[in-house]
Amino acid sequence: GQSSLTLALLRCNLIEGNVRSDGLSTNELNLDALRSNVTIIPQLPELLRGTLRQDLDPFSEHDDAVLNDALRAAGLFSVQDEHAQSRVTLDLSVGQRQILALVRAIVRRSR
Repeated sequence: GQSSLTLALLRCNLIEGNVRSDGLSTNELNLDALRSNVTIIPQLPELLRGTLRQDLDPFSEHDDAVLNDALRAAGLFSVQDEHAQSRVTLDLSVGQRQILALVRAIVRRSR
């Protein structure tokens, strides 16, 4: 179910029918653009080994205000205070890791 949908959405498998995103057939979209604008949040998300900031913005493309707004939107702003400079990946529950993956998607403005 979910894996098949993910593979079809990202055009990893040949499919019958048509997958649409925002009213457009995914077959009509540039494959690189499609895949860079979709975020899949797995049941067991992997986090980068580093600070919370490094995990949310590994290429330093966003300022702190954007990251803080995304953390607030996901209800994880308190984690920022607790783990500002620490190695956050070891301390978070699976649920918090999933929400952190959602925060990454918010920061990237992906779907």
